[in-house]
Amino acid sequence: MPVMRMSGSAVIRIIDGDELNLGYSFNGGVIMRLFAIVILGIVLSACGAPKENSGADVRAEIEQANTQWMGAFKDGDIEKLAKMYTEDTRLLPPNAGVLEGRAAVRQVFGGMMDAGIRVELSTQNVESLGDTAVEIGRAKVIGPDGGLLDDGKYLVTWKKTSTGWKMHRDIWNSSLPGKDAASG
Repeated sequence: MPVMRMSGSAVIRIIDGDELNLGYSFNGGVIMRLFAIVILGIVLSACGAPKENSGADVRAEIEQANTQWMGAFKDGDIEKLAKMYTEDTRLLPPNAGVLEGRAAVRQVFGGMMDAGIRVELSTQNVESLGDTAVEIGRAKVIGPDGGLLDDGKYLVTWKKTSTGWKMHRDIWNSSLPGKDAASG
């Protein structure tokens, strides 16, 4: 651990016990205070917040995760898809209550996979907030016959984990007119 002598020559003790003599001497006062401030600034900057990814980097990582999500969905790999969500994820599907955990991911998306449905995601915006990111996007739900079942939007809160970005909160709804509006 670095040590400074308060009088005499400016000396820094290196971790293994060796000393580095800075080659000048002083007796406290202004020079000592200035030196202490400089050292304190160096230590504080080294201990500062970890470097955050740029917004462009985070967006690219989330777009890549969405590509993997669509691939898992298309391949019918519900376990791969479920692992893309945090263990305590919350799904907020339209016309339903809040669904919790990866079991909910398996239930909701597994049923869609079994029905031969395909989903296309398109990221519109990502806001990076350190180890959290918020994505707004568009989604198309395509039926087994290739027809458009829904055209909607979504908002996902992502969490950065040791294995990459995972979906933490996922809400989506339709942009198409409701049945009452379409018939009225």
